Amino acid sequence: MVRFEDRISGAGELVPKLAKYKGKPDAVVVGLPRGGMITANYLSEKLNLPLDFIIVKKVGALGKDELAIGAVTEKGDTYFDEDFARLVEVDIQYRKDETEKKKNEVNERANLYRKSYPGLDLKNKTVILVDDGIATGTTMIAAIYATKKTGAKELVVAVPVASTDATKKLKKLGVELITPEVDPHMSSVGEFYNNFPQVEDREVLTILENAKNNISNK
Repeated sequence: MVRFEDRISGAGELVPKLAKYKGKPDAVVVGLPRGGMITANYLSEKLNLPLDFIIVKKVGALGKDELAIGAVTEKGDTYFDEDFARLVEVDIQYRKDETEKKKNEVNERANLYRKSYPGLDLKNKTVILVDDGIATGTTMIAAIYATKKTGAKELVVAVPVASTDATKKLKKLGVELITPEVDPHMSSVGEFYNNFPQVEDREVLTILENAKNNISNK
């Protein structure tokens, strides 16, 4: 089952698949914190592209937080997998309460990250949305919808691994998906990595500080 040593090795397999975007003045790498920022930062450096991020928090099922029924973004957008929400019998009040809770968490993280890194203008840009993997597709779909609202001209999703189910969902949205590994039995992203530690806020902040310095030096 293990496919990659760590997030960097997973990102390394994406670099040649994204070679046509290297150095393009209208392309931007956008990561999904926290784990996705390790992957996104590596691609940003290797492809010589600016780095940004979009914060997304999943809304989990009652008693099973790892099962995403929906997601909330820092732009205030929400997305729910209605079929799955019905399947796990999520009631309206729980959904409302959890959405508000996740919005607060998103705002807290956005305030922390955006304090020194306000973000880039994505209008008319080719946006490469990056995460360390896609299991259900819920958070990535929320990120896609939010990014489309920025006026981006093209969206590309790049991840080291994705489930077959998530791949089908993204194709229905008309988004190009670039991934070296698609698995029909995937239950979690972490199972495809030997080393998959939790990424802390301080690591993301360091990445953003370096990215900010790189932009200033160009």
